Amino acid sequence: MATQKQFLDVAQSELEIDLGEISFMRRNGKGTDITLNTGQTLTVRESPKVICKPTAAITLLVHQVSRRSG
Repeated sequence: MATQKQFLDVAQSELEIDLGEISFMRRNGKGTDITLNTGQTLTVRESPKVICKPTAAITLLVHQVSRRSG
């Protein structure tokens, strides 16, 4: 299941990024450089901490899986 999150680039345009496609991130001033598995690098205004914060959908999925395992 792909997990899409929306971010703002430096021009304040919305970007939707699949978190599973992120190769690595690096803090860049007040934003973050995100390098995707394809080699493309995007700069967004959000911090790495915000990017990694789980969404409600991820939290629900983890809860459902843990209930099935137990």
